[in-house]
Amino acid sequence: MSHQILQTSVVLAAIIVAHILVIKLTFSGYPADYLRIAFTHTWVVLICITALQLFVGFVVFYVLSRRVSSDPVVQLLLLPGSCGFLVVLFPGAIGLLVRSSVSADLLKKKLIRRLIRLNSWCLRMFGREVQRCLERDNIDWQRSCGKWSFPGVDPPGVGGRIRLLYEYHKEQIARERKKSDLMKMDAGVHSGRKFYLLAKHLGRNRLHSEIASPPGPLGPGYDWGGRPERRRKHGDYADRKNPDPNPNCSRSYDNDRLMRAIDAGGTTDYY
Repeated sequence: MSHQILQTSVVLAAIIVAHILVIKLTFSGYPADYLRIAFTHTWVVLICITALQLFVGFVVFYVLSRRVSSDPVVQLLLLPGSCGFLVVLFPGAIGLLVRSSVSADLLKKKLIRRLIRLNSWCLRMFGREVQRCLERDNIDWQRSCGKWSFPGVDPPGVGGRIRLLYEYHKEQIARERKKSDLMKMDAGVHSGRKFYLLAKHLGRNRLHSEIASPPGPLGPGYDWGGRPERRRKHGDYADRKNPDPNPNCSRSYDNDRLMRAIDAGGTTDYY
């Protein structure tokens, strides 16, 4: 009896670890705090799915345990752990392993296909919840609701701080995504679009903290505080006033070498 409890625990632990790995790899572009919030909203469904996978995993272990070595390490750790990973990561391989013990029709048309669909549905459900958390936060700051209500700052003021923060972090964001066009999200782009990029780059808690305590000016002689329009004329280096008080932050996307380096994934500064 104690052996069965240990084997069941190992199968369960392997299933949980496999789920964590899949979520980490699938949603690697999302901060951990948004993943935690999504988990708190979906934990009941995830537990039900895990329980079903535990049942399937233990059945597979029971079938395979009669064919492999009777070594305690294999029976108590390696085999149950492998079955747990198999159910989550490679459910299609179950049919190849136990086909002589269970009817092929049941495996191919019912168990395997439904298990694959279940795993796929689980990921889509979790992804929708993560996106819903982002959308909810983006709406809340525009309505000054809950966590995203900042004393003494109205929504337009919060939007200005978001635009200012984006100017601070836009080069890092563009380099991470290898998209130089993100450097050009200036006037005419709603703060809500920048919020999504900042939330994925900084994380929920850090973004909230930086909005609550915004940074100072971007550089000497640079007094822009996040107003909707930063400049009214597009141009290049030749169009700037001489001397430019802050060339590193002003119109940085006019630098063609920098833009090409971002698209190529380079990390060298080209100022």
